[in-house]
Amino acid sequence: MRLRLQTRHLLHFFALGTSSVTIRIVSLTPNQVRHIAKLARLTLSEKEVEKFSRELTAILDYVEKLKEVDTKNVEATAQVTGLHNITRTDAIAERPVTTEALLNVSPLPIVDQQIETPSAL
Repeated sequence: MRLRLQTRHLLHFFALGTSSVTIRIVSLTPNQVRHIAKLARLTLSEKEVEKFSRELTAILDYVEKLKEVDTKNVEATAQVTGLHNITRTDAIAERPVTTEALLNVSPLPIVDQQIETPSAL
């Protein structure tokens, strides 16, 4: 939603003779690509910003084309393998766990039968 609000000025609306409306994003600006990269915690060079501006715009254009496909008579599909339930049920095993066993698996130092952790401050 944030991207739509920021790219609002780039959207062209035109009616197709009915009440339906097609939205076409002309192009993502370099600043919008930088913003998306920042949200994804990515560092992009200027060359990459230009490249992804073109590529992301092409992807968004393709998504808009896909929205025009009539899928009214297509049955919804969650998966296509035919498998139904391939997971096992959870089984609780009663195995006593000793303090010594828990302390032995800790990579942190043990002080007075307690695991010493780094300070959170």
